[in-house]
Amino acid sequence: MCKIYTGYFGGLNKGIDYPNPISIAGWPPKWWIDRGFQKATWLAPKAEWFWPWKKKVEEYTSSGGYSEDELKAEYEEEYFKTVIGRMSPSDVVGLLLKDVIVFDRGVTLMCYESPVGKDDEFVDSYEPKLGVDFCHRFLLAKYIRSGGYDCKEYRGT
Repeated sequence: MCKIYTGYFGGLNKGIDYPNPISIAGWPPKWWIDRGFQKATWLAPKAEWFWPWKKKVEEYTSSGGYSEDELKAEYEEEYFKTVIGRMSPSDVVGLLLKDVIVFDRGVTLMCYESPVGKDDEFVDSYEPKLGVDFCHRFLLAKYIRSGGYDCKEYRGT
């Protein structure tokens, strides 16, 4: 079985050699496209709910107008409803891997947020912090793991 990892764009700038990086961001950096890396934008949050949600997070961080739990629950609900909720974890993995040619080192699902989790892995008990490391990469990894797949943050060889 192919290894599935997660990572962040900034890690490439720090010299991390991610196996087969695939962007799961809606808007990967321009340099990502220029370098010919793969994209799976179908796994990104949808703009129609993401930007209004992001505005609420900004209000939360500046004035505390919303609770962190409410905002995280709203994000998770929208992400599952509009992105992966109609697919099983096996469907998600199958679609991700169908265009990957070299499986020897696995694949890495990439977005902007800095690494999430403790030590080498995402752990189910870890709660990412809103405005720090909470993002869809964490939710997607958790969903993939719920299907019996191993999915952890790539920390290098």
